[in-house]
Amino acid sequence: MDIVRDWVSKTVKVDIPEPRAPMSKSYLKIVGVNYYTPSSWHEDGSTHLQAEDVMYVMRRNNLFNGVCLASSLRIMKASAHSDMAVIWFDIWDSQKGTKAKALINKSFNFSNDIATVIACNMHPGVPQCQNCWRWGHITAKC
Repeated sequence: MDIVRDWVSKTVKVDIPEPRAPMSKSYLKIVGVNYYTPSSWHEDGSTHLQAEDVMYVMRRNNLFNGVCLASSLRIMKASAHSDMAVIWFDIWDSQKGTKAKALINKSFNFSNDIATVIACNMHPGVPQCQNCWRWGHITAKC
């Protein structure tokens, strides 16, 4: 790709945007992480796992080298009475899912826990009507 970009920019004499292969999103989640953290982790003394905590671990783990997040991390408790978290994240991937395949079913240390990356389905969320601003239906159905 670099060779093509350099050749075109020399021939045309203008800056050419960097060409990239077509990409798609892969949907993954991390399980096996404690939802509650030591209060010393956060300046405000909070004890809930935050996206910054997960990003800190991901940046320092070789497993996530070259992985580009497609959206922000989403963290929630595994269930109402559980102390474990589920962390959803989307990554930019090749159309064959090469990066996701390298992550799926891999385990890594997350503080005192052993976390595992698992594949999951796309999570489109709940629609919100632009007429009545209620959740659960789209504007065309209002």
